[in-house]
Amino acid sequence: MQLVADSDAQTVLLVAPAGYGKTTLARQWLNGRSSAWWYSAGEASFDVAELALGLARALEPVCDGALDGIRQHLQLTPNPATDVEGIAARFRDLLEGSRPACGVIDDLHHLGQNSAASRPVAEVRESLARKILIASRTRPLWVTPRTSLYGATAVIDHSELAMTDIEIAQLLEASGKPVDAQAIERARGWPLLVSLSAGGSPTVNVGDFGHLDNDLAKFLSTEILGSIDPRS
Repeated sequence: MQLVADSDAQTVLLVAPAGYGKTTLARQWLNGRSSAWWYSAGEASFDVAELALGLARALEPVCDGALDGIRQHLQLTPNPATDVEGIAARFRDLLEGSRPACGVIDDLHHLGQNSAASRPVAEVRESLARKILIASRTRPLWVTPRTSLYGATAVIDHSELAMTDIEIAQLLEASGKPVDAQAIERARGWPLLVSLSAGGSPTVNVGDFGHLDNDLAKFLSTEILGSIDPRS
């Protein structure tokens, strides 16, 4: 939380695999703000029209008429995928004079490598005056050394979101679980794994993963994430 608060960048990007607490951190950061918005991307967000409508719907609390404005524009556009700049320009017009507000775009990785779908997101980032927090499992193409060098975007990756060995040991001790130094090292600070183990999950124990290396992520995604569907 402090890393986000201390950053002077307008866009703060959280990049890490599932289970690193990105969504939880974003909710905590936005909690209590009187003027805020939230957009959660999904598989449909790969489609430019669906993305534009979703963003506009999320922006309604801080930009009256955003949804109607984008919907009307799309109705006049036979193929939104070929009118990306027009959609971006419409967002720019609608957001001009909008109420100052902080916002979150969650699960941006659903846009994949679709540069067209990224354009409306870029316009929203550039047009809004307040800080935007973006959570993604992958690093977006628009994040370049130049954007970081000039302070426009701050990137917080899994190494900064991971739990320290001391934090893991303290959590396990508090939950009455055994503390295995080798297993803690193999867990690599993954908050999801540690939290499930400390919480008494019958399927997870940090000590069970002392022999796993590259298979750890695959195991978690298929055996654990697939069954309980935790938020990132």
